[in-house]
Amino acid sequence: MLGDTTEGIELAHVSEGGRLMTREGRAEIVLSPYGVLRLDEHTEVELVSNDITDVRVRLISGSIIFDLAKDPGTRSVTLLCENARIQLIGHGLYRADAANGTATLRGLQGRTWVSLNGTEQEVGSNHSIRLIAGFPAVKLGRSRDDRFETWNRDRARMIRKARKYGKKLARAERRRSSL
Repeated sequence: MLGDTTEGIELAHVSEGGRLMTREGRAEIVLSPYGVLRLDEHTEVELVSNDITDVRVRLISGSIIFDLAKDPGTRSVTLLCENARIQLIGHGLYRADAANGTATLRGLQGRTWVSLNGTEQEVGSNHSIRLIAGFPAVKLGRSRDDRFETWNRDRARMIRKARKYGKKLARAERRRSSL
């Protein structure tokens, strides 16, 4: 369901069981106070559960990045992709790609567990795993960011600056009102 359009930004609400698909643009879904999901161009996801204590997202095609700003604690954030179930643990940055019947998960920061065909495999920072047949996680070589990862990093930086500026304005307003 579409909400509002402001300055070229389209706001939407994705209901439980709903799907979101990007074409030429990118999208960001605020999952909870502790995390966001960013979608690259030509990506489709399904919001399996939007319960704040048990968020579950299925990657159908394309590329996504989960950005968990802090430890979700007792809350659960799960990515479903192909036959894999990925339990996202703590603060971190995780990228998943699915295309042409293959899927991979990369731990950019943090660590997570992948359950696949009855086995579990840990994926840590700078490691990758193919989400078929339970291949072991492999260490990533030094690679340059692609446009999606650059956009993700710039977006996260912009949000941090906005939060910092908002806190500064709130402190100034409290000081002004106490005079």
